[in-house]
Amino acid sequence: MESPLKSDKSVVETFGYGRNLGIFQFSSRGISALLKQIKPENLDHIIAANALYRPGTLSNGMAFEYAERKNGKPWSLPHPAVEPFLAKTFGIMVYQEQVMQMYRALGKDVESSESAVFLKVVAKGIARDLKGKEKLQVYYDKFAAGCKEKKIPKEAYDDIWEQILAMTTYAFNRSHSAGYGLQAYQDGWGKKNYPLEFYSPLLTTEDDKIPQIIRESRAFGLHILPPDINKSNAEFTIDGNAIRFGLLAVKGIGAAGLQEIRAKRPFESLGDFEDRVPKRKCNSAARAALVNCGAFDSLGERFDWTLKDKSASEKDILGLALSSAADVVKYRKFIAEYNTPEEEFENAMKENDGMVQIGGEIIKLSDHTTKKGRPYTRVIVEFDGQETKINFWQDEYNKYRHMLAEGAAVIIAGDYDVEYKSVSARYCISVEQLVTETKKEKNVTS
Repeated sequence: MESPLKSDKSVVETFGYGRNLGIFQFSSRGISALLKQIKPENLDHIIAANALYRPGTLSNGMAFEYAERKNGKPWSLPHPAVEPFLAKTFGIMVYQEQVMQMYRALGKDVESSESAVFLKVVAKGIARDLKGKEKLQVYYDKFAAGCKEKKIPKEAYDDIWEQILAMTTYAFNRSHSAGYGLQAYQDGWGKKNYPLEFYSPLLTTEDDKIPQIIRESRAFGLHILPPDINKSNAEFTIDGNAIRFGLLAVKGIGAAGLQEIRAKRPFESLGDFEDRVPKRKCNSAARAALVNCGAFDSLGERFDWTLKDKSASEKDILGLALSSAADVVKYRKFIAEYNTPEEEFENAMKENDGMVQIGGEIIKLSDHTTKKGRPYTRVIVEFDGQETKINFWQDEYNKYRHMLAEGAAVIIAGDYDVEYKSVSARYCISVEQLVTETKKEKNVTS
């Protein structure tokens, strides 16, 4: 890639969707939230996001100021002389290199080596005491002299100077950010163009994030097949156009048991398995886990189980319910139509009587009590990388409790509280029921 501006825009844009698990330097929720605000359009924006996602720029608000300016917020430069250095970052000093370049360009007779020393001086906060201020005064005098020669007003160059002093405590090295950004872009390119090859090793190596990774993978159209005693390997593997769950990710399965299973298969039934795999290699708890997570479903086990029972067992053993997640996968496009992205909550509530709509899969339920003793149930709904906490007060919970189970696909409408950044549920409907009702309405009107 010759230039950051020539990167594949379709790859770059995926960073702004929040689906960044497995992407070098960009997999945390925090930086994903920043990327959603930035809405990157080229590699330069990704490089800047990496530099801005640091404690200093997050605490002083400059990270999100950059996002706002990039997306249309008016901004201005203290003087046209700094345009070559700050225009690409919307008037914000993001990188250490910008400081050195401006000091060298605007100061009087400044050498490259001197600009590097200047950066170190201000970055270390050396001007905090009298001796430090005296040392910094030498650099200021050269800076002011150069600006005067270039006819830059004192008010403007003092403004530039103060910005330099302020940003050097948090500025990051662009060359490092560029390297990190390029690696992340390559990861993103592989993820977008070869999702099967990307996600199968990611699921194997990031075994503490399997539920989150699987939920995210659905946005790329991937289907995760359940563990199968005759087909699964130790790790997650590509199986046709899907990924097969690895047996080592099943709770209670160890290397010795797995080796024995692979040596003795194929198995014709659960009884055949129990006859040929000794318990010293695969104990009763491991056998039960294999049955309960669905590894023997292809041999007729769990045939009479309800979806709720299957989902509960899978959640306990695999970390998520594969069976009940079918509705989320099946109705993904439908859910997207009813789901309000978190960054649009405030606008949506103004248009909908204070309400927002959240659609997706319930991934967690927990009971709580306010300080005043009022009970409520908190439901976390996930869709497309966005997790939303929704509070069901007692009346609403009693009304909709039959729909509220981990793995269930629901659409919830509720009141958004701007101050507390929380949603209180008003209505809830299962996605399947809403799809059915929508089809009926279309049939009546057609």
